[in-house]
Amino acid sequence: SPLTPGSPCGPGAPGSPRTPIGPGEPCLPFCPGIPIAPGIPGAPGSPGSPLCPFSPYEAHSPLSPLSPFGPCTVATPGGPAGPSFPGSPFSPAVPFLPGSPFCPFSPLRPCSPTSPFSPL
Repeated sequence: SPLTPGSPCGPGAPGSPRTPIGPGEPCLPFCPGIPIAPGIPGAPGSPGSPLCPFSPYEAHSPLSPLSPFGPCTVATPGGPAGPSFPGSPFSPAVPFLPGSPFCPFSPLRPCSPTSPFSPL
């Protein structure tokens, strides 16, 4: 059966908040304790996103409309690189909430050249 919100955080790059997903299952809202915007779930993304190899949803996309500054553009593979992941296939996004561990504009930690959302 599909995973449900509140499942334990799963595999990914070090520090990734991703939960495990299987074929046909959607990505989940942020795992408990991730200080980006408590209680706000992830948002729909574009089909075939590398953030969710088997799902058209992006629970942890840096382009999800999770910020109070307004909605962001949907991520599209091959789009312009964003300010947080040099060489990334994602378009630029608006700022996240202060204290967010996710870039861009995080005051806590710099972004890695590889996305923290990557399953690889």
